[in-house]
Amino acid sequence: MQNIKVGDAASKGRGLFASKDVTPQHTLYTTNELAIAAINTAELPNFCYRCYAGSRPSTEQWYNTGQYRDAELKVCTGCQVARFCGERCQKQAWKRYHKHECKIFAKLRPEVLPEQHDNALLADGLWSEVMNAMSHGDDLRAAGGDTWMSLMLIAKATHEYSQTKVDLATVLKLVCILKVNGLKLSTTYGDPIGVFLDPTLVKINHSCNGNVMVHRPTYTNGTGWPNRLSNDKAMLKLLPLRDIEQGEELTISYIDFTEHVTTRQKNLQKDYLFTCTCDKCNRDTVAAKEFSSTNPDLAKQQVTWREAVNKHFQLLKSPHFSVASSINALESVIAAMESQPSFSPSTDPYPRAIHELKLLHMDNHKSVGPALMCALKEHLLVGPAICASPFYPTRIVNAIYLLQILALLDDSFTPSPNRDPQLERQARSIEKKGLSRQSFKFWRLRICVDTCACLLKSGLTDLTGALEMEQMSIGINDRLTSDEMLSSWPVKQQGEEEMMKVLDLSRERWDALVKPGLESYDSRHPGA
Repeated sequence: MQNIKVGDAASKGRGLFASKDVTPQHTLYTTNELAIAAINTAELPNFCYRCYAGSRPSTEQWYNTGQYRDAELKVCTGCQVARFCGERCQKQAWKRYHKHECKIFAKLRPEVLPEQHDNALLADGLWSEVMNAMSHGDDLRAAGGDTWMSLMLIAKATHEYSQTKVDLATVLKLVCILKVNGLKLSTTYGDPIGVFLDPTLVKINHSCNGNVMVHRPTYTNGTGWPNRLSNDKAMLKLLPLRDIEQGEELTISYIDFTEHVTTRQKNLQKDYLFTCTCDKCNRDTVAAKEFSSTNPDLAKQQVTWREAVNKHFQLLKSPHFSVASSINALESVIAAMESQPSFSPSTDPYPRAIHELKLLHMDNHKSVGPALMCALKEHLLVGPAICASPFYPTRIVNAIYLLQILALLDDSFTPSPNRDPQLERQARSIEKKGLSRQSFKFWRLRICVDTCACLLKSGLTDLTGALEMEQMSIGINDRLTSDEMLSSWPVKQQGEEEMMKVLDLSRERWDALVKPGLESYDSRHPGA
């Protein structure tokens, strides 16, 4: 089902456009085969080298949703580098590409490629399509610096170690094509594991406020999924984030659009050699200048906060990384930002700090309570502020995480010999903060109802399975039943007031920051 066409995007060159009117329920484009897929070196032990099914206990596996089981990866006996989830994937990979690189990997092991680089795989028959993509080699060479030196080193190493008959200039062009056209390869739940290149999607242009998303369906995270592909099941899907008219250009964000506009522009110039002029960048640039002019001290403090969060990301891969130190640093940034009268949950680095703090707490089962607080803030405050579309996968995935945390704690309000005493203590801690068990159940129902309604109106149908057990445990049989339960719930007002207390929000801030987001999820407000 391809509802796209290639067209002229003015100063941006070629672009992708909608070939008909579409809604978030439509699928614009699908593919079952990637021309190039590059698994990050650090992730090679964790994912199948052919289908990318994972064995890592990543964030989506923190709770057992029953949607797929971990892939049982077996290492290639030849190179001891590549891993496969089964014999079929191993044979397919060998035929397509691994037979050409296995001996090379064996010689280089354990240093397959430098840590920050990727291992790219080129499938047969797609060479001409890939090489027709824009490489921007001349622009990269003119820009020089560390980026160009890194690309040259990768190309020379690839050319030398592979002993290919292809000349160095062609290898360098291929490396440049992957650099400027590659999109993030991730699990369904957003964990980045590498990059990929698709001959069609290379034509999609950037906007920090993109109107489409690339989605990897849930079933592709489990072992053996390539054997079950069908017309309605694909490896990757291009989905709309809102209603899109025929002829409208399709855009996607190449970078983290939650970062400050100066950081976004710097990264886009460094990695893609252009200055973004999208509406979001124009608005944010004007707002940043006005803010620096009227609040110079706070503007400087925000730079310090961003540096603190950036340091956390830099240390994540360091052997000197300390979970406790990072938690303290992130909590300090979050508390300082929330204390500002002009606090906005969309201000960088607040979204990144909340998300990272949640993940750190999720890695520790003794921190389910703190993880819940972060998840609530991310769902109620951050998500609606940074993702206007309720169909954005990040918002839905974060809602699923939140529901799993709520389910864990809901059963722990009543002491029992069979329950984890640690969870019972954290449930009581939440209650002491001001959220009664009745209100707790109200929010569990409300979030489940809103997320289900959103999924029904989006193309993310593969995620509905993650909510089935949750719906059953709450007692939701259908949409009508859930609406009736929610509208007749006796503690609705109490639930909102208690949540305001837990999040330390005034009624004014609640109405400004939380209420619009709740309405955007609610099917009774489809235009919100």
